[in-house]
Amino acid sequence: MSGNPDVLEQIPAWLRHHLGRQGAIIRLEQLSSRRGVTTLLTETDNAKQLVKLAEMTTDGAAANGAGVAREAAVLSSVDALRRRFEPALVETPEGVALLEAWIDGTLAFRDVKTPATADDEPALIDLLRLTLGELAVLHQVGWAHGDLQPLHFLVTGGGAVLLDYGVAQSVEMPMEDYRGGMVHFNAPEVAADIVATGTATASPASDVFALGSVFAFAVTGKVLGAYKMSAPWAEKLAVLAQGQLRTDLLREALAEVPTLSSILLALLAVDPAERPGDASAALRLLPVV
Repeated sequence: MSGNPDVLEQIPAWLRHHLGRQGAIIRLEQLSSRRGVTTLLTETDNAKQLVKLAEMTTDGAAANGAGVAREAAVLSSVDALRRRFEPALVETPEGVALLEAWIDGTLAFRDVKTPATADDEPALIDLLRLTLGELAVLHQVGWAHGDLQPLHFLVTGGGAVLLDYGVAQSVEMPMEDYRGGMVHFNAPEVAADIVATGTATASPASDVFALGSVFAFAVTGKVLGAYKMSAPWAEKLAVLAQGQLRTDLLREALAEVPTLSSILLALLAVDPAERPGDASAALRLLPVV
């Protein structure tokens, strides 16, 4: 078995048993461990899978079992996601895990340079088209992702793929305790609601702003909010809630790519009524190809 040889022994016996029923395990690698969930790449002689395993607390409870189960429910509720990820929730008295089809790809923003040059503009607009197109898959069926960040987009041979649907939400499946995504990419209205009430609701319009923020970060190397990185989470939210954005950094970094600059600034309008209401509307801002 390739990868870390100790990982197989570290995962619970019930999960080893379940994976073993699908074929001999030839690879198992731990990718991350955060927010009570361990993420693994597993490969049997039949298929590769991504496994999100709810970690167990000292009292024997699944630390984020509800979150893992919710993501499974989201993936199962949206036809396009169900076909792509083939989610399977495994729930036992001993623990909870979500199994998804593995998707090979590269991080979408890995090779973005800063500052951008005129030669970069076509590729950057193509990347924006791909990521907006992927986001439109959700928006067209009434869902918002709620946690857009650079690591959540892959580019594959077939286009872009959006990952991590743990806080995705719709009218039919709201998230009452939503507290935003990664703080740097929260839309001002999301930040304002969290400051005022402790929770918020993601929307297609807030996703549009978040994707604009992700691009701004990629092309400047700096977050858009006018705060110090060392500032507390609550202070960062307050700055975003007030619409204090360093758009001057973005304009400077995009001085040689005016078409992309004007598009991103439209996505980053502080007032949601002044920005595209969803990914399909944002796509209409892009040059026709």
